[in-house]
Amino acid sequence: MRDKFYTKRKPDNVYRYVLLGASTEMGWGVEGDEVFESIVEEKLNENLSTTSQARRIEILNFSVPSYTIIQTLKIIDERIEEFNPDELFIVAHGNYERRLFDVIGRAAEAGIDFEFDFLKELINKLGI
Repeated sequence: MRDKFYTKRKPDNVYRYVLLGASTEMGWGVEGDEVFESIVEEKLNENLSTTSQARRIEILNFSVPSYTIIQTLKIIDERIEEFNPDELFIVAHGNYERRLFDVIGRAAEAGIDFEFDFLKELINKLGI
């Protein structure tokens, strides 16, 4: 996770988001405090501190460069639950379709197990 340290156990006064995406969301090419989720989290918490609410916001950044929805599903399946998020943000881009087909094609060619039954059925149905 490219982010500051967060406990797996969500504090009582926290509303927790998880951000899932690829290189842009991960913050490729910028410093940690310049990643947009870090800026948004800071601004939201500044706004909350000026109100009577005692809550805080956390946005945990699980984004990884070049990941598609297939890898994102794996992260959700294996890592997200233990952080007990209130909401998930999943980001996709205009080139997502091409990248997804590329990943599926290369993985099928290499004989990689897709692990998710619905993907296996789709691969078989499409004859990939």
